[in-house]
Amino acid sequence: QEKKPGKILADERTNKLIVIASEKSFAAVGDLLRQLDVPTGDSAVHVYTLENAKAEDLAATLQSLSGSKKTPAAGEVKITADKNTNSLVVIAGQADWRNLVKLIERLDIARRQVFVEAVIMEVNLEDDTDFGASLHGGALRSSDVGVLGSELGGLSSLGGVSSLSSLSGFLAGIQGPPITVSGVSIPSFGIVLQALQSSSDVNVISTPHVVITDNTEGEITVGQNVPFQAAYSPTTATSTSTVVSSLSSLYAPIQRQNVELKLHLKPQINQGDYVRLEVDEQTEEIASVDKTLGPTTSKRSAKTTVVARDQETIVIGGLIQERTTRSVSKVPILGSLPILGWLFRNESTKKQKTNLLLFLTPYIIRDQSDVRRIFERKMAEREEFVRRFYRDDSGQGRFIDYDHKPGPLSRVRRGVEEELSKVENGGTDARGERVIKSGQ
Repeated sequence: QEKKPGKILADERTNKLIVIASEKSFAAVGDLLRQLDVPTGDSAVHVYTLENAKAEDLAATLQSLSGSKKTPAAGEVKITADKNTNSLVVIAGQADWRNLVKLIERLDIARRQVFVEAVIMEVNLEDDTDFGASLHGGALRSSDVGVLGSELGGLSSLGGVSSLSSLSGFLAGIQGPPITVSGVSIPSFGIVLQALQSSSDVNVISTPHVVITDNTEGEITVGQNVPFQAAYSPTTATSTSTVVSSLSSLYAPIQRQNVELKLHLKPQINQGDYVRLEVDEQTEEIASVDKTLGPTTSKRSAKTTVVARDQETIVIGGLIQERTTRSVSKVPILGSLPILGWLFRNESTKKQKTNLLLFLTPYIIRDQSDVRRIFERKMAEREEFVRRFYRDDSGQGRFIDYDHKPGPLSRVRRGVEEELSKVENGGTDARGERVIKSGQ
């Protein structure tokens, strides 16, 4: 009750308030009046054209700051982004506008870029060995016929030596005179041998690279759209009316799927030329193709966050895998006999070795000379690739920019170049200097 004013009168002629109150109440009224009696400002519309920053992002940041610092009776600050001109439209008083301009100038700066080069090295080695034998014997006695033999691994001696034409590898066979069994002529005896060894070596080097602005996301995708068979349900026609439907069932529906290499990155340049990289890499390729089932794809992926220095190559992941598969088909007991047992067995061995490594190298782009240097290096790599297109040499030489390489010798070299570029030393670089010509 002591702070409640007794009476407040307004004198419009002198623009004053007459307060009748106790000393404590008068002090409280004075504090309130000092908060209310502030310059309303001459709010006006201002336009600031940005040179580097994105207007929508900067407007949201500034509006959140100005909205949280309102004072009673002060003019409200409104900030809107114009996308077409990349400008900020600001409604504010002169004092607020001057403060905003200082803040905008500090935020509207050119951000550096990062050229990221990835190297994916994959080596696949595969060795297959197949050895098998098939034999049979038949006897004709009056009207009775008896046949005894073995058929393993798809190798059959019933077709005689002529059946070897559909096989590959080392082939050998022997057959006897023909006999007729159930109206079919087969050799009276036959032995067929097959030995096959195959190997395949695959060496894949992929070097996707992309330029990304600091603290923004970038992605590069390279691949192809491959058709995959969705389903297959053949039927057999039993009458003329079902011929059309049976033929239509042979056409299986086809679905297309992307088989691609995808590299998703987000770099952040830190102090000391260190680059923080958020990496999401996926590699997918066709491993094999089956005539009935269609292609089979293999997928490699790595998702991680790493920190690397400018032009420093780091390993972000890898895989070393070795697989051996051995399968044996044989006649019980007979197939286990030493030496002679090879005539009653079929054996195949498959060895697979995979070596996969993922490398990443960031290059900080500071000015246009760095952009030009990267362009010239990539053009030189392309020319070198064209020259050795038909050669087996696949060495990858990594370019190093010694102008930005850390080290005492590099710092001394850059210091000498900066001194020689100054105007007083006969250079043309006047950055940070004021040149006054005669007569000025």
